[in-house]
Amino acid sequence: MSLDLSGVVTAGRNSWYVFAAMAIASLQLGAQERQYRIDDLGTLGAESGGYSYAYGINASGQVTGETGTATLHVAFLCAPGGGMSNLPTLGGVTSLGAGIADDGDVVGYSSTYNGATHAFWYRPVIGSRDLGTLGGLISYGAAINQAGEIVGSSSLSGYSPFRAFRYNADTGLEDLGTLGGVASYAYAINNRGDVAGCADTSDGASHAFVLRGSRMQDLGTLGGSGSCATGISDAGVVVGYARTPDGNQHAFRFSNGTMLDLGSLNETTSSAAGVNCRGDIVGVVYTLEDQERPFLYSDGSMLDLSSMIDPTAGWQLRTASGINNAGQITGYGVHDGDFHAYVLTPATGPRPERSRSCPEPAVRESTN
Repeated sequence: MSLDLSGVVTAGRNSWYVFAAMAIASLQLGAQERQYRIDDLGTLGAESGGYSYAYGINASGQVTGETGTATLHVAFLCAPGGGMSNLPTLGGVTSLGAGIADDGDVVGYSSTYNGATHAFWYRPVIGSRDLGTLGGLISYGAAINQAGEIVGSSSLSGYSPFRAFRYNADTGLEDLGTLGGVASYAYAINNRGDVAGCADTSDGASHAFVLRGSRMQDLGTLGGSGSCATGISDAGVVVGYARTPDGNQHAFRFSNGTMLDLGSLNETTSSAAGVNCRGDIVGVVYTLEDQERPFLYSDGSMLDLSSMIDPTAGWQLRTASGINNAGQITGYGVHDGDFHAYVLTPATGPRPERSRSCPEPAVRESTN
């Protein structure tokens, strides 16, 4: 006696077709969700050959960075749907905006009237404040949180050594110390007051750190000789770059006590620049030809951002320097032959800013 399995085989084949169709639809939906609209932030003035570089973005999509021409190099603030405006300097002729808070406050650095370079804090209506130094001639502002805490780096005497600092209006500049060595640099601060950067160790290496309260934690490396942290989310996830055992430099994510190698899109060098509270990370991969390619690391995969914009838009994206909690990304690229700052917005629109992993920001007290 034989058993007729034709109905079972047919049903199985039909089920496979249904599964395949569902998988294809899911991939198509995922690809669609990862498409971005690109907005050109332009430059100050209409002079051909002008440039703009973006370094920071806040929750509402305001961006800061640097814009210039052959004779102009100044920090800018650009609002969504609005124009680009230059920020006042500290009396000198050059400046750069590095970080921006959700209320539009900007930090960075500027030349002074006597030719020094100092960190500044720009507040709308009030203007720019010189943050001074830790005793040397140079300081750089890097990031600011909603409580008005600012981090950066300053020389201790003359032009070196540099030390990471934290600033608030009540106490001024605070030297954050090192990991046992000489120098340190702070690049990021979250709304809980956690600071990320890199510092020298007692054996002369430079390692990424996170400072929570007064404790500076050495985050280690990816098995190589050094590392540096460049971003930290409100959820406490730290990103940056680190050396691997073979001497290459790779972007990393540090969370729950573990440093994860994010890869490099089949190149040898990558560096992470920013992370949002959802864990999405942006940064840059460097090709063997020393060309820059911006990436988005999301859901366990590193993706080429250049493949997620309209290929007919005329852009060659070079960097991705910041990402906000709504998923908007800023950086710069080449457009019509010039370097221009951009903002990428998810094609489906900015995502809701808050999620279960996003702590509420600190409330800033009024300061003069």
